[in-house]
Amino acid sequence: TPSPGLNHKDTKTTKPSVPSVPLWFIITLFHPHPINPMAISNHERVGRALKLLHEGLYPYFEREMTAAYTEKWPLRAATYFDKDSIAVQTSLKTDLYDFLKFMWSEWNDVFRKTLGKAERSLLSECQDIRNTWAHTPTFTTDDAYRALDTIGRLLTAISAPEAAEVERQKQELLRIRF
Repeated sequence: TPSPGLNHKDTKTTKPSVPSVPLWFIITLFHPHPINPMAISNHERVGRALKLLHEGLYPYFEREMTAAYTEKWPLRAATYFDKDSIAVQTSLKTDLYDFLKFMWSEWNDVFRKTLGKAERSLLSECQDIRNTWAHTPTFTTDDAYRALDTIGRLLTAISAPEAAEVERQKQELLRIRF
């Protein structure tokens, strides 16, 4: 018999509450290859690789420019861009377009001493990749892979540690494709 003051409805047992977990989360836990539920676009993937390119190339660029022109190399850049040297240095650190354009212009005087014709071609292709990325909202998987490969090869040529991350992104793109 029920306790005094309680009716039989109050003594009814209820099932314990189970938290609701999204299906994608469960699949991610048990899937042999991690799945990102919010997969990034090829455009975003190329944008990330371009950022890594800039981060990886800049220390090499600065070292080689300093070797060629001493600490006064920003004055040469200022002349090229017709701006003051502090503004140019900031621009070269933050604007990949200006950076690649100036690096290309300095190739014969500075960079061909340590890099070859193949790397010059890679630099040119990186300029094209950057321009395509800036003006086109989509990349095919093939074009994204080619962009990542080109960027990775140039970073590898200068032994930049960022090359490993670009290679990882390239492998991830292949895994997603196949």
